[in-house]
Amino acid sequence: NALTIGQQLKIPNPSSLDSTTNYITYIVTSGDSLYSIASKFNMSVDALIRLNNLANTSLSIGQILKVKNPETIFINNSPIEECFGEGYQEANYQTYTVQMGDSLYTIAQKFNTTIETLIALNSLSSNTLSIGQIIKIKEM
Repeated sequence: NALTIGQQLKIPNPSSLDSTTNYITYIVTSGDSLYSIASKFNMSVDALIRLNNLANTSLSIGQILKVKNPETIFINNSPIEECFGEGYQEANYQTYTVQMGDSLYTIAQKFNTTIETLIALNSLSSNTLSIGQIIKIKEM
């Protein structure tokens, strides 16, 4: 929770937190999964389920879901307005594509990082990973 001099922060705009313009609708098509839709709109599967009050993980072709508006920036599932200081540059991350047999533990070991860091960087709400999922490893 410590701040450093010169650190840039993004600050939530309270007036936009309840705005419906932060979400758009998406129509489920053949081949879609909760993971593919969540990835497409930079959401976690859990956030997609909560946003749509889904009772299970089954999807139907033609089903209408609410998803994050790609034009809106979110941090911790809250929309924010961009607020950058002088010289701000968006972070670049080393990424890794999850392979069969991977776990947060094995990935953390492979890249000399911690499970907690992987969870925080990727806003994960569980330790479950999916094959093909792309996760951030560390800032470059």
